[in-house]
Amino acid sequence: MNTGERRAARRGPVAIATLALVVAGMAGCGPAIPSPLPPDPATVGARITVDGLHAHLEALDRIARENGGTRGTGTAGDVATAAYVAEALAAAGYTVIEDAFDTPVYLDPGGNELEVFGPGGREFEDGRDFRAMLYSGRATVEGPVVAIDWDARAQAPDGAGCDASDYVAIPDGAIVLVRPGECPRRAAVALAQGSGAAALVTAVPWSGRDEVRQVTLVEPATIMIPALTATREVGNALAAAAASGGRTRIVTTGTVESRGVRSLFAELPGSDPHRVVMVGAHLDSAMNGPGINDDGSGIAALLELARAAAGTLPEATIRFAFWAAEEPGLKGSARYVTGLEAAERDRLVAYLNADMIGSPNGFRSVYDDSGEAPGSSDLRDRFGADLDTVGLVWETIDTGGGSDHRPFMLAGVPTGGLFSGSSGIVTPLQAARYGTTAGSEPDPCYHLACDDLANVDEHRLEELARSLARVVVGLAAETPVAAETP
Repeated sequence: MNTGERRAARRGPVAIATLALVVAGMAGCGPAIPSPLPPDPATVGARITVDGLHAHLEALDRIARENGGTRGTGTAGDVATAAYVAEALAAAGYTVIEDAFDTPVYLDPGGNELEVFGPGGREFEDGRDFRAMLYSGRATVEGPVVAIDWDARAQAPDGAGCDASDYVAIPDGAIVLVRPGECPRRAAVALAQGSGAAALVTAVPWSGRDEVRQVTLVEPATIMIPALTATREVGNALAAAAASGGRTRIVTTGTVESRGVRSLFAELPGSDPHRVVMVGAHLDSAMNGPGINDDGSGIAALLELARAAAGTLPEATIRFAFWAAEEPGLKGSARYVTGLEAAERDRLVAYLNADMIGSPNGFRSVYDDSGEAPGSSDLRDRFGADLDTVGLVWETIDTGGGSDHRPFMLAGVPTGGLFSGSSGIVTPLQAARYGTTAGSEPDPCYHLACDDLANVDEHRLEELARSLARVVVGLAAETPVAAETP
């Protein structure tokens, strides 16, 4: 362990006013430039290089390999990641502020069981054919199977199971089979539980053996039934059992433990203390892998942006955030936004998110979420115009608020971001536009042990990291138009 791994005393969320005061009070400790000049978006973007990004990815990959293959929430790899980021920011001349807190972490010791009885049934293997969802209930259950809208040929998350009417005919004690739908898995599990079901299995038609992702149910408090994610083969076996009157036995063994984590913040002070442009990425990986694309790619982009802009004087302050505990449910970012007073929230010009921007079979997409706060469409258009200017094709995407921008979005802060894809299937049109492979996932190693250094398209990462830098710096360079006096 290095000195950066010492745990700070527990405290409440870091207030923005305190953060701004600390940084402003020690502006002289920042990058030593006699006469700071405003940053130029193109110049800052050009300073971000594949070599610089690779160095950070390599360090994060090494941290994971030295800590059991993961940088998961609350693990030694997570602690080491925060230490590395803090040291990199300090080396670039920034002062780092942290928000340390305890959060519930789902620990899965393995030994979960799934056995399907009846024609075509068999015992499936934990970790290869299925996984317990994060915060799944712990229990042993056995019952008949009911399949809702199972389609082994589906290639999109458009299954039923997201409405209470889907569960009206579910008998008490049944094992429910669904496929991914448009709602969060927590919503489907809660509906199944409310109907009297004993367990819910979400089988993914496009997932084969060793491709099962451990999705999160966000909170441990109200989900009591076992909830699994499984492969297409498991889905077919369960559907056959449902058709023949077969039964299924499920055992889940996970527990929840409170662990210490910390979010990190740094600022490049601007000449206007009333405006802040915020940009963030998350520190933790999924428990099952090193997380070098998810979200080592975002960490690398932010660290390179911080280095490239160091020593300049933007109009608005640029605030860098590295979030704790994103994977189990956006804990760090939600805590931060909840702790903001209204006046501090009003200082935020925008929050921009960088999560998974180097997917190896991915695409260039710009956030365009439904339900986003006013002003978010301007951020979408800025990213689009920037990518157009450098001759890069792109598309919009509705992420469903699936990353750390969601708490800001719900609080009315304009949000935006870049994304290169996770699960789902690359379409022929996307493959033709981006030179990738149709019929495969944008990131075949999403939430898996193979999300290592070889799982990042560093050229795509450089393109999106440079675009992020240019848009952030461009926003921070603007002077607000003064309101006319009557």
